[in-house]
Amino acid sequence: FRVTSENFIFRVRRISRSLHKGTEISLQFPNSYLREIGFSILTNIKTKKRESLRNLDEEMRVAISNIRPNIG
Repeated sequence: FRVTSENFIFRVRRISRSLHKGTEISLQFPNSYLREIGFSILTNIKTKKRESLRNLDEEMRVAISNIRPNIG
């Protein structure tokens, strides 16, 4: 097995394409998961609080946020 510069460049390009494809595939899962969570939260807000909705954007921002209130 002999490594030439052309062989090496070919292998690097092939590995690079494989890594790029893997990244594209793995990034789809968190995005669809977050989309589903957001949709569930929106459905919950709309069904439980339909008559009192004024600022849906603010309700969604608070519901999706990872920051928990420190009420003591």
